[in-house]
Amino acid sequence: MRIGFIGFGEVGSEFAKGFAKQGVVDQVAYDAMREHPVFGPTIAARARDAAVRLVASPAELTAAADVLFLAVPCAVANAAVTPVLASLRAGTVLVDVTASSGEAKKRRAVPVEACGVAFVDAALMGPVSINGIRVPALVSGSGAPAFREKFQPLGMSLEVVSERAGDASAVKMVRSVFTKGMSALFLETFLAARRANVEELVFNSIVQSMEETPFAATINRYLCGVAIHAGRRVAEMHEVIDTLQELGIEPITADATRRRLERVAEAGLREHFKGVQPKRYAEMLEALDPTGARTEKLL
Repeated sequence: MRIGFIGFGEVGSEFAKGFAKQGVVDQVAYDAMREHPVFGPTIAARARDAAVRLVASPAELTAAADVLFLAVPCAVANAAVTPVLASLRAGTVLVDVTASSGEAKKRRAVPVEACGVAFVDAALMGPVSINGIRVPALVSGSGAPAFREKFQPLGMSLEVVSERAGDASAVKMVRSVFTKGMSALFLETFLAARRANVEELVFNSIVQSMEETPFAATINRYLCGVAIHAGRRVAEMHEVIDTLQELGIEPITADATRRRLERVAEAGLREHFKGVQPKRYAEMLEALDPTGARTEKLL
């Protein structure tokens, strides 16, 4: 198997080291920053550590690899893949592991597949620095099933979502609303708790409430509860915002919460459910967004 990397940062180098340990000896990489006075030496050192041969052009890369990993920051993904398109060979597989949106992956797949190349949208669902090639990954796209068949035996942890590019990354992006948002929420909460000199009490209270029920039940309770109590909670969030401002904390996430709850209150779910809390969060979502139409104000 001949593996190539478009970009050789942390993800590419960790993958290369993992593949090398599994017996893959033919690996190459092209990185546009290879001659950079600051970053070039780091790229060269990574290549030496992983026994990867650095090449000087995209054409050299595509000639030397049958499976290409696009492993660059999402902001430069299009710029990185564009010069490779001219020399892509039919039958090659391109695996896009960038942290891009599902729509961005869909658009990137079009010119790639026009070259007769199978496209794999790979969404990495954990830290590569800790897990290496064993990082859990969702994959979709035209090349996803074959990619899983070939790379699962090398130690990769792959779950095929579909054969539509973008589906795997859509899961990652939507999930990040929660995972990244929770970090911001914790930060604002505990900055305020510190200013109010109640940090330990707030910490213990949150831990107790989150540990008393399974997390699936917690999600259900929060979403079903907001269907009935959104209006009251909007008023409470005004008090929360006032409290944060008095403590000198800018209420960024608190104000966003207030605005989201206002949208729910305006949707009239309390009246829809006649004041009785739904039993399953899916009922609440169906009432709030019955068609899933992207034109709805709430979305």
